[in-house]
Amino acid sequence: MAKICWNCGKKINPLVYSAKMNIHGVEGEFCNKCSDTFEPLMRQIDTISNVRDYENTLDRINYLFENNLCNQELKDYIIEELEDKLRLNGWEEKILEYREEKKEKEENEKRKKEIDVAYKQLSRNFKTTTGYDFQGYVIENYLGIVSGEVVLGTGFISEFTANLSDLFGTYSNTFSEKMRSVKEEALNVLTKNAMMKGANAIIGVDFDYLTFSNNILGVSANGTAVVIKKIDEGN
Repeated sequence: MAKICWNCGKKINPLVYSAKMNIHGVEGEFCNKCSDTFEPLMRQIDTISNVRDYENTLDRINYLFENNLCNQELKDYIIEELEDKLRLNGWEEKILEYREEKKEKEENEKRKKEIDVAYKQLSRNFKTTTGYDFQGYVIENYLGIVSGEVVLGTGFISEFTANLSDLFGTYSNTFSEKMRSVKEEALNVLTKNAMMKGANAIIGVDFDYLTFSNNILGVSANGTAVVIKKIDEGN
């Protein structure tokens, strides 16, 4: 009688490697393809040593099931095996705490993405200037000084210096472009911080450059957050 794979239900070729596994007291045989998936999974369960490993393994099982790589019966047995590990180590409360923290982190990430989308939409009409007013607009409210900082990692200054021309003191466009992108990023951070205050514009924008130890360069964009309103030309 031909042997059948516990997971996929296909006949097992007797000339090809197959594996027998005991999962939660039930023994089953797996075809070569399925054994490549479930042997590492069961070894992973055997070596679980903390709550994070437990949750990652559970996520892996659910992924296999949702993608039709694990049947319902097998999934149930594997989860029972996994839950034995949970009870044996007394992780029930820690799992709940971990899941709460994970949920909070996911919600924070979701809020961050929503805020980023809102910033992109609002920034289309957001105005900045190095001056102190906008032609055709009146400043209705001053909301205070805001800033946005970006730090360049270790090695930038030494790398920049190494690429200076010994003869002319000129530098490559690569570094000019890098500085320009850093200034833009600092301005983006400045804009976001001003929006958090309820501003729709910034006046008096300027940039400061700070050097720290270990070849670290900081770029700070500064300005005053304001609320502006377009002047009604009919009045």
